[in-house]
Amino acid sequence: MKKILPIVFVMIYSSIGQMENSFDTYLDDLRLQFRDIPQFYADSSDFKNMLLFDAREKAEFETSKIVNAEWIGSDISEISRLDSIDRDTKIVVYCSVGYRSSLLVREMRRAGFNNTFNLYGGIFKWVNDGRLLNKDGTFTDKIHGYNRKWSRFIRNPMLYIVY
Repeated sequence: MKKILPIVFVMIYSSIGQMENSFDTYLDDLRLQFRDIPQFYADSSDFKNMLLFDAREKAEFETSKIVNAEWIGSDISEISRLDSIDRDTKIVVYCSVGYRSSLLVREMRRAGFNNTFNLYGGIFKWVNDGRLLNKDGTFTDKIHGYNRKWSRFIRNPMLYIVY
């Protein structure tokens, strides 16, 4: 039994390391796929003097969000609803990991929003780095995991993942 315990620990530790590496690998691949989309790194700046848009589905947004984020969804066909926003406003868009928000940022840039960025790693990286989430003006420990496949990238053990 004493010999088995260290082996089990190594297997668990290796699995956690692989999961972290797979998320980092996914983010690197995503950045290459959307190399024309500028990334905003949460740890390099604050969110003052900019708009923060959540491109996830409404149910994801209603579970929790980044403080001061506004829901925009990912429906590119409705980009005209942004017409009232000054095209020079700094805008950061996020989703779960960055795919949907990158698509939206690409379309926003095509529409003249040249100061628009994707939040690198999305809300999953946000929480994995220990940042807080908000719901209805208070902090929450819940996050929408999109689905079981994608929620594997949420590594923050303090959060309850919902679907």
